Amino acid sequence: MQLTCEHCSKSFDLPEHKVPGGQKLRFACPACGEKNVVNLKQGSDNSNKDSKEKKQSPEVDSSKFEITIEPDMYPPGSEVAFIFVYDSVWEERAKQHWEAKGYYVSLAEDKNEAVQKIALNKYSIILIEDVPENKPLLQEIANWPGDKRREINCIIVGGHAESFDPQQAFINGVNSYINIEQRDNIEELLNNCQENYRIFLEPWKLAETEEA
Repeated sequence: MQLTCEHCSKSFDLPEHKVPGGQKLRFACPACGEKNVVNLKQGSDNSNKDSKEKKQSPEVDSSKFEITIEPDMYPPGSEVAFIFVYDSVWEERAKQHWEAKGYYVSLAEDKNEAVQKIALNKYSIILIEDVPENKPLLQEIANWPGDKRREINCIIVGGHAESFDPQQAFINGVNSYINIEQRDNIEELLNNCQENYRIFLEPWKLAETEEA
């Protein structure tokens, strides 16, 4: 089944076995992130187009259309932090930290839900634990276009390097890498991540000001 985003006009293939039951399919466009609704009774407006006319992106993984959750619902303009770590101390302390700063916090029960959540929703901050089973989350982030990726402060906690090791951050495609064993000063580390992210954004903000 061919799907076309009504916002950016990008087209994607959804394997027939992934088409859910029911009358409507809701999905977030992997290219622009906007949400779409397709009436399955009528089919997609572009379902009969010749395959040569499809505007396919090589970065799109069709598995992301296997949506089994609803998008997060928060007031418009809300800042939301997404946390998916197996370490209960990190999860609870990070949640308390960001809620105290006025963020809403979103969690996931398992890896599959976590992947769907970061595909469906646009978060201000993403905190992920550096374990092999979380590779699909990092792959999802790596597939984002540059402007979308730049707007999200991505942080990893793990045990492969010291906190703020630039090489580990670069390898994982995130803004900051934190050593998971530093549980005594989680709040300070997260504040440092925000400051590093602010510095990271300065060149783009300066460029936007000069263009204006």
